[in-house]
Amino acid sequence: MSKPKDSKKQDKLHSLIASLTKAEKRYFKLFSSLQKGDKNYLKLFEYIDNQENYDKTAAEQHFRGQAFAKQLHVTKNYLFKLILKSLHQYNLDKNVRSQAEELLAYARILNTKKMPKEAIRYLKKAKNLVEDFQLSSLQLEIVALERAVMYTQLKPDDFKRFLEDNKQTVSNLLAEIENEMGYYNLYYDFLHFNTTTGILQNKDQAAAVQGIIEHPFMQNAGHARTFLGRCYYYIIWANYHWFKSDLAKRYETGQAFVSFMEDHPQRLKEHNKFYAAALQIQIANSLFLEKYDGLDELLSKYKSLPSLYDKLGSENLRERVLPTYFNLGLNYYRRTWQFEKAKDLIKEVELHFKHLKPIQQVVICDAISVLYFLNDDFEKSLDWLNKYLDEKYSSVRSNVQSYGMIRRLLLHYELGDTMLLPYLLRNTKRYLDKGDHYHLLESTLIEFFKRVINVVDKQERLQLFQGLKQQLQVGFANNQFKIPKYQSEDIMTWIESKVQGKSFREIMITGAD
Repeated sequence: MSKPKDSKKQDKLHSLIASLTKAEKRYFKLFSSLQKGDKNYLKLFEYIDNQENYDKTAAEQHFRGQAFAKQLHVTKNYLFKLILKSLHQYNLDKNVRSQAEELLAYARILNTKKMPKEAIRYLKKAKNLVEDFQLSSLQLEIVALERAVMYTQLKPDDFKRFLEDNKQTVSNLLAEIENEMGYYNLYYDFLHFNTTTGILQNKDQAAAVQGIIEHPFMQNAGHARTFLGRCYYYIIWANYHWFKSDLAKRYETGQAFVSFMEDHPQRLKEHNKFYAAALQIQIANSLFLEKYDGLDELLSKYKSLPSLYDKLGSENLRERVLPTYFNLGLNYYRRTWQFEKAKDLIKEVELHFKHLKPIQQVVICDAISVLYFLNDDFEKSLDWLNKYLDEKYSSVRSNVQSYGMIRRLLLHYELGDTMLLPYLLRNTKRYLDKGDHYHLLESTLIEFFKRVINVVDKQERLQLFQGLKQQLQVGFANNQFKIPKYQSEDIMTWIESKVQGKSFREIMITGAD
């Protein structure tokens, strides 16, 4: 059964309006002011823009008594098309392809108006533009029109010579397109595998990935004949090394990717997404391998991407870059114990927090909570933890939520909330059971807290922590606990601080026994 067109969950007009940046909304209103006729669609635009979900019945009720409300679907369709037109106009000067397409359109018009010399002039401009940026498919259109125009302008022998060159150009362009599409297909084959499985779980999956990586195109970067083909090449290899847990080779790939992008500065504006991906890969590589030299510069470059490309939809780019910058930066400052810089970054997070997506809010809240936890500021750690343990985030990143529930026990223990802990233990166990996250580590820690909260004697409590330390060391050594390495380090460092009677910082500096 098909879904109703005006479903609260899916409404194309609501989705389109919700996706608009502030600048795009301003432009749409300016664009609309130039249109003739009634502007009832603007009332609908304002109404939908303020709705979290679109409800057809509620909309009809809101506009009851107004003529256009009787055929609201007509106004909706008109508004949808008008927004698309304004977006097309808004983006005309924002990328090379749009500029070249506009020049090609002018050349077509001039050719139909029997003005071939002017048409050729615009074709040359378009041709120079697409050649510099290897827009091969668009260049084919330009070459085809150029052939038609020159047929009317050249003598037969001259046109014959032109045609031979023209044919060779077409042949080269088709080869470039085939090459680039080959990398494009390999990239999406790998991307599909990455998003559906995430890890190599069996021999069939390993063979599928190996088939991609053994393709002739993947044997050498020089096989990529276009800029985009080379970008796909680096991303595939970076993901492959991640699958194989070969971080050293992934680091080398990331270095080569960043260098390649920066060797083509004229392409960075047009392909800022790939530059962002290259920087993100290399920042993550540096963190994993603890190669901190140059990391501040990489983070600075990554953060500056939206401001550098402010004429290319910077709000959309900012929405992609800022959350990742926050997460990577917090991770970096946590690993290097730069808490003052971390606090400055947290202030930035607070300014942009409400604009982040729920999943981004959860991940960043968790990172900040960990930072304060490691800095022995348990109250602030708990404040940030409680932000994402709120009911409204219950369906977001259940693995982060589950670990957050465990950390909440540690924090309340540190804060001396012994009266509250029995309730929290029951609540945590119930939550983990419900979400199928009650595994060996979780059960071990919960059973430990059930015992330790009733112990008053310091020596006896110390013995319990020593026993827990030994138990978890064996479990982690034998891969019995399914949590990320950084989370296991946080837990073990906390336990070690209890065993030695030292702060987190002292443990990290002196090392555990």
